Amino acid sequence: MNCKWRGGAAFGAWMLLAPTAVLTTIAVAQAQQPRQESAEETFSRVCGACHSTAIATSSRRTRHQWLQTVGQMRSRGAAGSDDDFRAIVDYLSEHYGRVNVNVATAAEIETATDFSSGQADAIVAYRRVHGTINDFDELRKVPGLDPAQLQANTDAFTFGVELPGIGRVPISALTQSNDWPTVAGNPQRDGWASNEALLGKETVHALKLLYKYKFVNQSMGLRTLTSPVVRGALYGPQGIKQMLIVGGSSDAVYSIDADLDRQIWSRRLELHDEKTRAAPSASCPDALTALAIPGTNANGGSAFGDFFHIGPILAVSSDGYLHTMYQSDGSDENAPIRIVPEHSKVSSLNLYKTSVYVTTVGNCGPPNGIYGVNTTSPDRKVASFATNGSGPSGTAGTAIGSDGTVYAQIAKGQGDVAGKYSDTVLALTSNGLQVKDYFTPSGSPPTFVKDTELQEVTPAVFQWKGKDVIVSGGRDGRLYLLDSSSLGGTDHHTALDRTDPVAATNPGSGFRGAFATWQDPDTQTRWIYASLSGPANSGAIFPLTNGAVQHGGIAAFRVEDRNGKPALALAWISRDMITPAAPVIANGLVFALSSGQPARLVKNDGTPYSTKELERMAKTAVLYVLDADTGKELFSSGNAASSFSYGSELAVANGQVYFATHDNTVYVYGIPMEH
Repeated sequence: MNCKWRGGAAFGAWMLLAPTAVLTTIAVAQAQQPRQESAEETFSRVCGACHSTAIATSSRRTRHQWLQTVGQMRSRGAAGSDDDFRAIVDYLSEHYGRVNVNVATAAEIETATDFSSGQADAIVAYRRVHGTINDFDELRKVPGLDPAQLQANTDAFTFGVELPGIGRVPISALTQSNDWPTVAGNPQRDGWASNEALLGKETVHALKLLYKYKFVNQSMGLRTLTSPVVRGALYGPQGIKQMLIVGGSSDAVYSIDADLDRQIWSRRLELHDEKTRAAPSASCPDALTALAIPGTNANGGSAFGDFFHIGPILAVSSDGYLHTMYQSDGSDENAPIRIVPEHSKVSSLNLYKTSVYVTTVGNCGPPNGIYGVNTTSPDRKVASFATNGSGPSGTAGTAIGSDGTVYAQIAKGQGDVAGKYSDTVLALTSNGLQVKDYFTPSGSPPTFVKDTELQEVTPAVFQWKGKDVIVSGGRDGRLYLLDSSSLGGTDHHTALDRTDPVAATNPGSGFRGAFATWQDPDTQTRWIYASLSGPANSGAIFPLTNGAVQHGGIAAFRVEDRNGKPALALAWISRDMITPAAPVIANGLVFALSSGQPARLVKNDGTPYSTKELERMAKTAVLYVLDADTGKELFSSGNAASSFSYGSELAVANGQVYFATHDNTVYVYGIPMEH
């Protein structure tokens, strides 16, 4: 209805109405507006259609268990909107929730019980001092808890469950379904499996090779399988499945039941007619080299929807087309679109909400650059940013800040805004990929070796006092901390902090892959872990060492508060490893893969090694687990692997660790249990 004022007479007549009439009119108008349904009423309406609400709430569950239960209801036909199902999960978690005393936050304890915020804080503080709370007798020792109130909340608490050979582990560790959607785990590239609940210092001794799965895939140069990604819970006709997804260099995508070692489906991507495959080489494979899925641990919410929606698998085929596939069977969700030129070597995909970012490296014909597309835009127009030189550094390509800013480091190139690139960190707009800020280290980095493939390290984003901070590494062997609001200060050369040279700067040495960073919940210490190829700089003094490092290792740094600003302090360096992949951090454990790959792809005269030569030079891959505080070795896979790993990073999710090797095999380590 289109309402307009019709003049003073009408207005005056309305004003002459009796007060009772006015109140009656207002009451009628209010009565016509629908009443806001309560969460309990939403629960009764949606869930009561199939069974009594008493049955549905007969047992308490953790929030994640309620999320799984409601997800199953929806997959079986329960009718309701996204808002309905969110309200139901919130309602059940608050009124019929359970929390594990030993892992829950104070807010989670307060939500699931009738304890005050002060009482919940007291429980968390007690366990930080005294360690694991094993039962109610121990819980009663927490100061400030009312025994009667504690007894009334008996069903709301759980303390863990005993597993043979392991001991007590949180119940949530056996029921969670976390994702590992992309290289380094999330858009920020922080390498932190933050929701992992089963793997920890108390259980690492039980880690074993669960299985290895060999794929039928044709290698292209050195490339075989992509970095694994994990979908924690796919609701399908066969029930809830944890999916292991990998891409094959021969333009294939595979889905494996990650728990039961069985293939769910496989699909070879269709290439377009104009595709003419180039002869693969060690550095330019002309192959499918990267894929990703939307993940629930993505900053800004799960891309492509909320936790009830399953986003697609995204992969770039060797002809440069972006494919979006249903996770259930691998079929196309919509038509593929050209996102990079054919023959491009894709180093990584990154996702932020409904946008996809693809990075290309290696000078394999098309110019190196960054490409982005909003998959929900009507025209799906691709934005691009040319580096005019080397591609974005590292195996993760880009990192994305909390506001959607895209960060990338360019080792060598040229731009209109930042001028000559020399390990330059760029901040790009999420739409259009326009440069909005940059940082270039002062001084002259080591010169490039002719035709060397520049890998280096991808920046990572973490929070410091509520603000995004970027960590990067340069060819000068230094680590840098950058302020997201002004990357390099007014002169674009001033970092928040930098270390003295840590990594060696000779050919084949330096920072590689991607970082891992986490904040220890017990000490509130922020840690950063970096992979070194080759030895550490001779002048770098680590307080803790774990043997001589000749071929590479993991270096650890603490972030300290110095005059209100974050600063880096050397902490420890690991045992020797051969060209280690990017580390992953979870619950005080650092997962590291000695890849076994040669550090250099070219000879001293600049002539590239052949694929056969590199295969002969390589050593077998070895998985290590290190103490995150000291670097001490806690686990080694020994000689279990039969080949080296190239271009494939670690994945950690739901108590399992994954890595791929050059012979088309994925190795899965975890804690044996019944399924």
